Amino acid sequence: MVAAAVLSNRYISDRFLPDKAIDLVDEASSKLRMEIDSLPSDLDEVERRLRQLEIERQAVRKEKDPASLSRLKKMEEDIADLREQSKTMRIHWDNEKNLLNQIRQTKEKMEETKNHEHQAELRGDWDKAAELKYGVGLSLIKELEDLTRKIEEIPFEESYRACPSI
Repeated sequence: MVAAAVLSNRYISDRFLPDKAIDLVDEASSKLRMEIDSLPSDLDEVERRLRQLEIERQAVRKEKDPASLSRLKKMEEDIADLREQSKTMRIHWDNEKNLLNQIRQTKEKMEETKNHEHQAELRGDWDKAAELKYGVGLSLIKELEDLTRKIEEIPFEESYRACPSI
């Protein structure tokens, strides 16, 4: 937030703080969310190339000359390679996206547990508050650490994450 305030103050001159700092954080967050939810560009590129080759293959199938037949054979090989590459990339992306969703859900559960713990403390239900804090809360922290470790084990070069830290 401090960096957003400093940078927005330095580079955005037509608005005033804190609005321009909040807008900057909002834009960055929405961009990150879009990158996480949308198809990665390299996977999209492979799938577009695959569709292009399949369309081209349909046109070449109508030709009967030897050059077209050899071109068709080459296209079939390229299509098979691209399908395998697309399948591998999609599985990798889906796994990573599932991990990110699990992390998001675990963080939501942690917030919900903290709220229930606070409500139990206000009611004077110390047993329930202790169970939520030291039972459920600690297990959620461990679960979050495990999920974070799993996603950090993916080499960043192979990762589709928009940002290395979650």
